[in-house]
Amino acid sequence: MAQAQKRELELRWEEYYRLRERIDPQLKKYPDALKDYIARRLAWLNTDYDKLQILNEIIDGLDPALSLGENQRIVDSVIARFVGREFSGHVEEWDVEKVALDLTYCKDPEIIRDFLSQYGAELREVNPSLYLELAEYAGLVAGGEPEISQPREPEPSLTPEPEPKPEPSQEPGPSLTPEPRAELTVGPGIAQAPASEPLEPSAADWGAEKVDVEIEVDIPTEGDFGAEWGEPELRALEEVLRSGFWGGGVGGSGPWERELEERFARMHGCKFGVAVSSGTAALHVAYLAAGVGPGDEVIAPALTFSATGAAALMAGATVVVVDVDPETLCMDVGEAERAVTERTKVITAVYNYGSSPDMDGLRELADERGLHLIEDCARAHGFQWGGRPAGSIGEMGCFSFQQSKFLTAGEGGMVTTNSEELAEKCHALKDCGRVRGRAYLEGGRYWLNWFNYRMTQFQAALLLAQLGRFEGQLRRRQENSEYLTRRLSEVDGVEPVRAPEKLTRRQPWPYAFKYDPRAFGGASVDRFVEALRAEGIPASRIDHPPLYETLARGPWGRVVRRGRCRAAREAVERVVTLPQHVFLADRRDMDDIVEAVLKVQRHSDEL
Repeated sequence: MAQAQKRELELRWEEYYRLRERIDPQLKKYPDALKDYIARRLAWLNTDYDKLQILNEIIDGLDPALSLGENQRIVDSVIARFVGREFSGHVEEWDVEKVALDLTYCKDPEIIRDFLSQYGAELREVNPSLYLELAEYAGLVAGGEPEISQPREPEPSLTPEPEPKPEPSQEPGPSLTPEPRAELTVGPGIAQAPASEPLEPSAADWGAEKVDVEIEVDIPTEGDFGAEWGEPELRALEEVLRSGFWGGGVGGSGPWERELEERFARMHGCKFGVAVSSGTAALHVAYLAAGVGPGDEVIAPALTFSATGAAALMAGATVVVVDVDPETLCMDVGEAERAVTERTKVITAVYNYGSSPDMDGLRELADERGLHLIEDCARAHGFQWGGRPAGSIGEMGCFSFQQSKFLTAGEGGMVTTNSEELAEKCHALKDCGRVRGRAYLEGGRYWLNWFNYRMTQFQAALLLAQLGRFEGQLRRRQENSEYLTRRLSEVDGVEPVRAPEKLTRRQPWPYAFKYDPRAFGGASVDRFVEALRAEGIPASRIDHPPLYETLARGPWGRVVRRGRCRAAREAVERVVTLPQHVFLADRRDMDDIVEAVLKVQRHSDEL
C-alpha cells in the first residue's frame, strides 16, 4: 500500500475513534453495534461535510424501540438527506468522484438523479463503473433517460466500451443500466447464487481489481448450518470491499481485525486478543507461545475435537489423553493430576456440550505443578465460570469462528490473554514471524519466520456485525437448554449432561443427553436417533470417537492414553446430541423435542 493511502486509512480510523468518544455518552441506551455503525459511516465519508451536524440529526432521528437494522436505515437516510442538501455548488471543490462515492452509501434515488443530471457526464468520464452503479440505484440509463424495462441479454459489460451493434433480427440494444441484483434462490438442498455486479472499490485502491464475472455454485442451504445473517453483515462486507483493505494486517492488525481483537478480548475479560485464521491455528499458536515443543507433553481430554490434540502434535509435543467426568463429559481433574509427569508442559481444558471441567481444580493443579493452563474455548463463546469469562482463566483462551459456531465467519479463530508477552508472541507466530514495532530481523526472545495464520478483514467485519445480537442469542440458548434439561430429566431413560453450578453462563454446543436403551424396549441408540429424526428432531450421536482414536494415525509414540477412559467410551456409545441452532427457537419447540422422545418411548416396541 502506498504511504499516502496508509496515511489516509490512519486518518479515517483516528476520526472514527474521535466520533465514538463523542457518540458513546449520547447513545447510552443503544447497542455498541449501532454506535460503531454511525462512527464508521461518518468517518468513511469522502468529503468535508459538517459531520457533527450530521451526527446531531442522526441522534434526533433514532428510536430505541426500533431494531438495529431499522435504526441503521435511519442513519443512512439522514446521511442521504444531508449529502443531497450539501453537494450542490461544492462538487468542483470536493471532487465529483468523492461525492459520487458518498452517494453510493445513501442510495437515495431522487438525490442521485439530481446529482447525475448535473454531473453525470463528468463522472462517466472519470469513473464509468461508478456512474453505472449510481445509475442503477436511481433507475436511470446513460444520459438520464428513464430505464427501459425489457430484460437484458446478454449481461452488460461494466467497462466503458462502445455499445455492441444489435444483430439485424434483434430489438434495439438494451439499457446500459445493470440488471437489479437478483435474490438468492434456495431449492431443496441447493442454493444458486446468481451473478451480480461487483462493488466499486474506494478511491484509495490497494491493488484489488474489479472484474465482471459470472459464477455458478452449488452450496448447502442456510438451514444446514444455522448461520444467521442480514443487513449488518451485508453492509460490513461492502465497507471492507470498498476500502480495498481485504487481507490480514501485515506487521500489525488490520482495521476491522484490530477492532474485533479489542472488543472480543474485552467480552472475555482479557486485555489482548489475537485474531487468526481458524480455531486450530489458535491452539497451534498458543502452544508455541507457551514454549511447547519436542519432548513436552500436553494433557487433553478424551472427548474433544481432534484439533485439541492435533495442534499439540503440530508443535512437536506428545498428547496425553485422559478420561472425562461421567456427568459433565469434560476433563476429570483427578485423571489429569495422575497424568502429570516431569515432561508435562500444558493442561488443555476443553469446554464441551454446554458444560466445563472444574476450572478451579485445573487452575490450582497447573499452579501447583508449574504448568500452563490453556483453554480450548472453540465451543465456549461468552461462557463464565464463577463470574470469570472463559478465555481469561488460563494463560490463553483459544476460540473458533468456524461455520457451525456461535459466532462465525465461515472460518477464523482468536487467542485471548492477559499477558502482553504472550500476546506479542502470538502476533509474531501468526504473522510470518513479524514482531510488531520492530525491524523484521529483530527477534529478541520472540520467534521468526513461522506461520501465516492471519485473519482477513472480511472475516473480522462479519464477526463484528454479529456481536450486537450475541448476548440475546446466548440468553435464549441458555434459557431454552435449561428448560429442556428440566423437562428431559423427568423422562425415564434420559439423563442430560450436567453443567457445574459455577458455570453460570453457557450455551449448548451441542446439547447432549445419555440414552438408556432399557427404558426404550432395548432399542439401540442408532434406532432411537433414527426415530427422533423421523419426528423432525435433528438428533445425532457424538460426531467423533475418543481423541486417542481420532489421532491414532499420528506420529508413533506421541499419542498416549492414560487409563481405560471408560467414561468417554460409554458416552460415545450412549450420548445423543442436538445442534446449537435449535436453541434459538422458542419454548414450544423445546416441548416438541420432549414430546417426540415420549412418543418414541410409547412406541418403542415398534423400533
